[in-house]
Amino acid sequence: MGDMLNFYANKKVVLLSELRFGLLLRKIVHLDLVEIAEWMKDKELVRYAFGAKTLSDYDYHFASNSYMRLVSNPNSPCYFLAVCDIHSKILGLGKYDLRDMEGVGKVALSGLMMGRDNRSRGIGTKAMALMNRFLFENEKVDLIEIETADYNLRAQHCFKRLGMEECEKLYSLEGIVGYGLGDNDAPKIFMRLPKEKYFAELAAVNGILPQDQLPKFKEAIDTKAP
Repeated sequence: MGDMLNFYANKKVVLLSELRFGLLLRKIVHLDLVEIAEWMKDKELVRYAFGAKTLSDYDYHFASNSYMRLVSNPNSPCYFLAVCDIHSKILGLGKYDLRDMEGVGKVALSGLMMGRDNRSRGIGTKAMALMNRFLFENEKVDLIEIETADYNLRAQHCFKRLGMEECEKLYSLEGIVGYGLGDNDAPKIFMRLPKEKYFAELAAVNGILPQDQLPKFKEAIDTKAP
């Protein structure tokens, strides 16, 4: 355990920290895979993570096993980051991949899955704020795009608090992210946050200000404009 704690303390492992939130963002280590595998035993969490209407036992095992292979594969096309408390205990799992979009620039397709015990505690919003900060400031992306099932209102509320706006709704997206759920996929809501909006509202995003305070913040920004 001592060696593991020393490994956690390595600055090359910890990518970003936010003491106000009591959170840090770091690379995945082997011990995390054990915890994530425990999360995958929760069928309802898996259903939400994959945006499925329902999950048969077959689809559940297929999806959860596929996800674990993706997370544990060092050559995965996606990047995975552990969202942790200040003791480096994993609370959630951030995911993103990068691509170039003509006329937009560098785009991050992002996602976040919180462990069952860490939902409905306000941690997800702070974790997503930390992910956004990492993508804009470290990966230098021009746009963050995220998707969620239309029934996942909690996630949509979280993303809206961070300045994301709905840009598209798809009623059928067969084989979403390669898991092959087909007709079992729920309609997907796509939301976006451009870097210009993020940096214009940086204090609001990082401070997780209530929506009723955002207009005052925007007014202050406009007042300072030349």
